[in-house]
Amino acid sequence: MALCLATVLIAFVLDLCQLPYNAAILYIIPLLFVSKLNRRELLVGFGSLLIGLDYLGYFAKLLIHGKRLDMYMPNRHLVALMLLVITAILYLWQGVVLRLRDGRYVPFLQSFEPTIFEEIELSLVRLVVLMLCVLLIGMFLAMDLATPAEVNFPILFAIPLVIAAWARSPKLLWTLFPILCVCTWVGFFFSPPASDRIKSIGVSNLDIILNRAVANVVVLVVTTILHPMIIQWNKPALK
Repeated sequence: MALCLATVLIAFVLDLCQLPYNAAILYIIPLLFVSKLNRRELLVGFGSLLIGLDYLGYFAKLLIHGKRLDMYMPNRHLVALMLLVITAILYLWQGVVLRLRDGRYVPFLQSFEPTIFEEIELSLVRLVVLMLCVLLIGMFLAMDLATPAEVNFPILFAIPLVIAAWARSPKLLWTLFPILCVCTWVGFFFSPPASDRIKSIGVSNLDIILNRAVANVVVLVVTTILHPMIIQWNKPALK
């Protein structure tokens, strides 16, 4: 828990100090750390706290730097949406999915050999997960291509990554990683240019590029954190 709180503090300080960049996206890291504790009430409370800090960081920047950051409010909403959805996914993971594996939601499955249920579950889950990931990535990319470059839709790319973890396949995670990185820059180069209003307040293309680069780094970090979590989750099935 100390590591989670330290990561939150670091992300909050970076968010305040880095005026052009939306460091609030880093809150996904402590959220994943908290999920390892397998305490659903704590997960919900922590996710709510991080969403509050996301907006607090924005208004604190207004007070500290004394100017409006119009470019960043849509991106704050995207961070809040990302944290909300991932909190819900992790909550479901810790509840419904784990109970389903124990046979508590479908009692008749207890009569099957564990390995048989494991194979059935993995096959179905991987099919559904793959379909969801393709759908979400395509939807987020389409939204990115339809909005000005300053709107950083790749913030949401952490969502299909967390969903992909349900497939319990590190290979799938690392396959999605380069795909999401490519989609980040496809969205930048082929989306409408930054709006005149954004340019008028001194936001440069370099600022937009660096915000997208931060989103790429977060995708890498999320993949790296999820990898050992999947390995750990797979251990009982390998016995």
